[in-house]
Amino acid sequence: MTKIGFCFDIAENHPLYQKRDENTAEYESEQTINWMAGVLEEMGEVIRLPWHKDIFLDFKKHKPDVVFNITESWGSRNRESFVPNICEILNIPYTGSDGLALAASLDKAMTKQIVQSLGIATPGFFKIKSVENLPALLAEYDLDFPLFVKPNNEGSSIGIEKTACTENKEELEQEIQKTITRYQESVLVEEFMPGREFTVSLLGNDKPRVFPVAEILTGGGEFDFYSYEYKEQHDKIIKCPVDISSKVKNMMINASLAIFEALECRDLARVDFKMDPQGDPAFIEINPLPGLSPYYSIYPKQAEKENMSSKQIIKKLISFAQQRGAESF
Repeated sequence: MTKIGFCFDIAENHPLYQKRDENTAEYESEQTINWMAGVLEEMGEVIRLPWHKDIFLDFKKHKPDVVFNITESWGSRNRESFVPNICEILNIPYTGSDGLALAASLDKAMTKQIVQSLGIATPGFFKIKSVENLPALLAEYDLDFPLFVKPNNEGSSIGIEKTACTENKEELEQEIQKTITRYQESVLVEEFMPGREFTVSLLGNDKPRVFPVAEILTGGGEFDFYSYEYKEQHDKIIKCPVDISSKVKNMMINASLAIFEALECRDLARVDFKMDPQGDPAFIEINPLPGLSPYYSIYPKQAEKENMSSKQIIKKLISFAQQRGAESF
């Protein structure tokens, strides 16, 4: 029987557990973890491998044949690459992108530089490590307010609050300082795109399957973007498929496929866009480790529109990893 290592996060293992809910916002719920384990049990013997600093010893002890990985981990901008790198050291096939693709895509500024090199539109931006550098960066990049501030190496809207959208230099400086102090990492500053927000989900490799484009709605009001506060207070409002022109839809799909290929992502990814003032899509970020919960994640909702269930997605990912085998490293 195939031994499937199931790598995931549990909040209690995080060193900052209970200090801020945000620290574990990217982690799947216990309900989702148990559901995923149940699906994997239909394919083999499941060995649960929750992330902790000595997980390498768990790998050595249990010797899984293949690993299903949804681990976010903690500690650095390379955190999502830890499990893939361990798998490669031990010559174990695993689901999803490799460590380089995951680390590069988690660094928002680096990803946007790659995207720009492809000729794909993305909001004007710069990365900043200290507010002391702000005057020089504003002069160099000449971005237009409002400017949006977020941690450079976080996901799940972590660090994106109502105050993230700044209207002037004073607000910008305050938001940058607050974010640097809170997250102890560099900050991305980018021009705010006021238009609608869309996401494209991909599954596969050589010619990835593209699920119907979805729109993320915030309901307007004080939340005119997808903030952490909005996510905490409201259920996701997802419209899929969307009412947009074929031209705009194809622009997003073609851009998503090009970015997926350029970063050498594997198996799956979700790519987010916002509309600029002219109504054209601008790349925001790519997530090669998107949520797969059948209860609340966006990616499965898009897959369902093409009659692919969450269970089928899990089984497809295991199949991709097994087809690659350990020799693909």
